[in-house]
Amino acid sequence: MQQQYSAEGKKIQRALLTALLALIIFPLIYGFGLSPAKSTIYYAPAVSQDIRVVNVMHEEGDVTLVVPEAFREWVTITPALAHLTPADETAVFHITITMPPSMAPGPHSIPVMLVPSTEGEKGIGAQSNIISEIIIFVPYHGSFIEASLEILPEKDSARISAPIKNLGDEATSVQGTLSIADKDGNINIPLREQFPLLLPGTTQTMTFHPLLNKGRYTLNLSLISDHQKMHLSQDFVVGIKAIDIQDLQLLGYSGEHIQRFQITAYNEYGDSLNDIEGDVRIEEDGKAVGETKIPPFSLKLDEREQVPFFVEAELIPGHSYIIAINLRWEGGSSGKRFPLNIGKEAAKPDLRGLILILLLIAIEIIRISIPRKHVS
Repeated sequence: MQQQYSAEGKKIQRALLTALLALIIFPLIYGFGLSPAKSTIYYAPAVSQDIRVVNVMHEEGDVTLVVPEAFREWVTITPALAHLTPADETAVFHITITMPPSMAPGPHSIPVMLVPSTEGEKGIGAQSNIISEIIIFVPYHGSFIEASLEILPEKDSARISAPIKNLGDEATSVQGTLSIADKDGNINIPLREQFPLLLPGTTQTMTFHPLLNKGRYTLNLSLISDHQKMHLSQDFVVGIKAIDIQDLQLLGYSGEHIQRFQITAYNEYGDSLNDIEGDVRIEEDGKAVGETKIPPFSLKLDEREQVPFFVEAELIPGHSYIIAINLRWEGGSSGKRFPLNIGKEAAKPDLRGLILILLLIAIEIIRISIPRKHVS
């Protein structure tokens, strides 16, 4: 009878340990990324770009990059295949793009995709949806300006910036006006700025840090250049419950390559929110050293969500940075700035604590699951 109990116990033990190992190994297979995630190249008859496959979690497997069939006559990728071992941090692929002689002005996107390992069982097989986007930008004739709005609401103010870029092939002057209207349409004192000469391919940024009462607002940006007029607007809230960005974690540090972060977002807005989008900027001494987008996500009322994202940036041990997070949704936006100090021993993925906890849990489950022999 004791042997029967022992055999049953061993079966339970093996099953639990198998499940435990799967739980430990599962997060590790998602350990590859592409850098840069997005790049813009100005048009030329032939352009090139290096793309790195980053072995964030030190996996092993064959890696290949491909483009959709419609682009293959323009694009050459070398090497055709690379093998990554756990000791390899990156594999570099050289992308050469030979463009047609005539292309319409504006951006042309070429997605470069990471495809499964030829062995089929390696973790990289799950990464076929990872894309690095190469944008070939054909300049507009004359001057052509493009702008965006970045808002970081605070308790009684808002940090506002409006980058303005000349996407044309000629210089232009730009006049910009930023104004804020409350829910009743009352307009605060506007900010006006003049840029006498915005050169092709360059960016100038309007910044504004107004003091504001609690309420809902609309930010308006009006621009007038030599050949263009444009208007942008975005809603935001100050001092009203919205999405609380509660925490920022550096999940993985990989030196000059891709940095993995995670924010904790809590919805106290008063309703469920869909299609929440985010912008991330890493600053050192006020200068941007890395930028990225947070993929769209949703939050139910009173729901807390951990949202991961990647940033391509070189973070140097011993340096201090600021990470600005700006989330936007229909009807509002929320932002927060986090300090980040990279110590001399930079943080790398360390799962020893997690593994120890899981092992202790497994041992306790095994202990209470093995049938006991009752003495009568």
